[in-house]
Amino acid sequence: DAYFNKGLVYANQKNYDEALKCFEKVIELTPDYPYAYYSLGLTYELKDMPEKAIEYYNLYIGVESDAKMQSMVKQKIKELEDGKKK
Repeated sequence: DAYFNKGLVYANQKNYDEALKCFEKVIELTPDYPYAYYSLGLTYELKDMPEKAIEYYNLYIGVESDAKMQSMVKQKIKELEDGKKK
C-alpha cells in the first residue's frame, strides 16, 4: 500500500506527524491491516506518547492472527506500562 510505504519513509526520516497521517489513512482504507496499527503504536512510542502507543498496540493485537507477534506486542505494552509507573 502506497500510504503505508510513505508512512515508513516519513518515520525513517523522523517526520512522525506525517507518518501518523499516512498510517491513519491506511486504517481508514483497510481497517484490518495489522501493521498499520503496529506502526502507529511504534510511532507514538517514538514520540514519547506511551498511552497512545499502548492504545494502538492493543488494536494491533485485535487484528493480528499470529500468536507470536501478539505475544511480542503484549510484552511491549507491559514494558510501556511499567515505564509509566516510574
